[in-house]
Amino acid sequence: MFLEYASGGSLADRIGQNSGQGLRDFEVKQYAKSLLSGLCHIHGRGFVHLDIKPNNIFLVGTEKVAKIADFGFAKKVGVKSQKRKSGLKGTPMYMASESVLDNEYGPEADIWAFGCTVFEMVTRKTVWDCSEADDVVYLLCKIGTGLPDLQNKRLSKKAEEFMRKCLVKEPRSRWTPDMLLKHPFLSSDDNVVVREQTRIKEFNRLLFIEIAGENDPLIDDFCSSTMLKPMKLLNCRSNKRRKLLEGC
Repeated sequence: MFLEYASGGSLADRIGQNSGQGLRDFEVKQYAKSLLSGLCHIHGRGFVHLDIKPNNIFLVGTEKVAKIADFGFAKKVGVKSQKRKSGLKGTPMYMASESVLDNEYGPEADIWAFGCTVFEMVTRKTVWDCSEADDVVYLLCKIGTGLPDLQNKRLSKKAEEFMRKCLVKEPRSRWTPDMLLKHPFLSSDDNVVVREQTRIKEFNRLLFIEIAGENDPLIDDFCSSTMLKPMKLLNCRSNKRRKLLEGC
């Protein structure tokens, strides 16, 4: 069998390269769009993949297009699996609750696994806070009876909303790949990751900032901003504190 050479390695490799944090927002959106296009193609031909996860996604070409690989668990939609004969299909960490509880494997199961993968791209963490290697039974119980906690400081509101369309317990309520491709999260320029921003508090005409020293570059940037009215730097008793008074 001849396969396309994936010079970028797997998506799991790419996530692992960002030590301590997730992927950049443009990467997350680029890979998510590629994966959804692939799922549209698979589902449109009446099949489900059943093992979507970072290890089964490869980055191809100079543009690092994300492509789905390893169709070992793939099946035709509508063909009922016999649990006693075939067992559970897929990787436990990315399995949907209906697959664990009722042995159901439809296109919705791929969407759940896709949501788990996007969450991992953004946060560099799995949706379930446990290791399947430590206790698979415990993990399967959590999947069957609970919901993943999507509260994460690295998720923007649109990103969290997007994942909730994928990681909803009721399979029929999950969005299809076509619907997800039209979600504002993928079409907007908003950052996937919520970044810490310097916030300026205004108290009527008085505005305070604290600096580490007299030559801090923050003062120059602050005073040269075109969004602010002319302000004058005044000395105070403390060398570490300056007051900026409007109109002085």
